[in-house]
Amino acid sequence: ARRAPDQLALVTHGRSLTYGELDALADLAASRLMDAGIRPGHIVGLWMPRGIDLLVMQAAIAKAGAAWLPVDEDTPVERLLVCMDDAQSPALVSSERMRERLGPHFAGTAQPVHMAEQLLAPAPDDYVLQRRGAVPGDAPAYVIYTSGSTGKPKGILIDQRSICHFLRSENQV
Repeated sequence: ARRAPDQLALVTHGRSLTYGELDALADLAASRLMDAGIRPGHIVGLWMPRGIDLLVMQAAIAKAGAAWLPVDEDTPVERLLVCMDDAQSPALVSSERMRERLGPHFAGTAQPVHMAEQLLAPAPDDYVLQRRGAVPGDAPAYVIYTSGSTGKPKGILIDQRSICHFLRSENQV
């Protein structure tokens, strides 16, 4: 984003974002997540349709220092809740397109639902972006869950150190 802010980063279905735009949107959403109490070590559920906003929300959760727990759009809400409960997730990031499916399932839970559209809404002129501090290498970066075909789904946690090592090695390859 710093090296090539005007270069296209994401393109899909007639919509595109430059690296600068992606960075700015992720910063805004990350700041709002931090305003809501999201911190390093937290695992945030991420249940959205595939597309640019999903990727922006992944970056935002990472910029908040938290980990994302991605769940496919067609996943039943009950499975989402099982995975979030197992991960002790303090919140879910979703989108208005998913609101009807969330329905009453989240009404009785302690986890707030943060809608991408609200996290990405233009900020007031006097809004000051929060920036996270250092994140320990052993803090979670993301969690994926097995299918649960043998019973309860099992979470596989990837920590910050491992994801950074993976990205460095991929750049070399």
